Amino acid sequence: MVSLIACNESVKDKKDASFSSSEIDNKSLTGMIDGKIFCIPSPYEFVFHIRSLKIPYNPSLLNPVGNSSLYESSFKKNINFGVYGIDLAYISIYEQTSDALNYFSTLKSISQQIDLGEVFDVDVMERIENNMNTQDSLLIILTNTYKQADKTLKNEKQKNEAALIVAGSWIESLYILTQINKEKPNKIIEKRIAEHKFSADNLLSLLRPYYDNSEEYKYLIDGLVNICYQFDGVSFEYTYKKPITYPDLKKTLISSETQIAIYPEHLKNISEQIVILRNKIIK
Repeated sequence: MVSLIACNESVKDKKDASFSSSEIDNKSLTGMIDGKIFCIPSPYEFVFHIRSLKIPYNPSLLNPVGNSSLYESSFKKNINFGVYGIDLAYISIYEQTSDALNYFSTLKSISQQIDLGEVFDVDVMERIENNMNTQDSLLIILTNTYKQADKTLKNEKQKNEAALIVAGSWIESLYILTQINKEKPNKIIEKRIAEHKFSADNLLSLLRPYYDNSEEYKYLIDGLVNICYQFDGVSFEYTYKKPITYPDLKKTLISSETQIAIYPEHLKNISEQIVILRNKIIK
């Protein structure tokens, strides 16, 4: 089953007063399906890095809410649930209240169509509306709602739906990052793009069993294969630091620094391939 749990990183940003400490989840999400573990960008983590760059709001990067009326298949509904979640996270950086409400309403509508309506109940809607102008609170609500949505996908029949939601989030975050980097090249954004390699192969392995389910699955998986080929050109070098021992706690902290290199040619190809794939899944 999919189980989205927090990676070991605490949230240090300001929080809405209505939250108790037990309600605040961490920034990263770790996915697990069929024993395969991989980190994926949570809404909180995705915008955390973009916000620091002070890049102007660009609504043209988003999947228009009007497209949601085109999604008739379960495939399109589930994968675009993931897409719209990342879009809402992006919007929240810029305090665009009207757009945020439209995208959350779209998420709620799709959730009802894919049996996740209980996650977007009246209480969640009220909290969203009350915190629409508080960036961190909105992101925390959205991230925790995503986790709660995942917890409902528990039976064997729904594993493919959970994988599609993860795929939609992964594709949209990579798409937005590559588009931002295209307009304003930045080493931090390039690093975040390269880090998508960590989950690319595992995401592909999660979806492969469904290749013959439909033509939609085929073009999704074939598109991911093309992107994975380009990620083969991303290199990582790990430098391990001296362990820090805490005798009183009987614990030892082991850490490392990671140097990531992505060549211009591979970055260009990844950017082009993700546009092709993303345009197919949102239309």
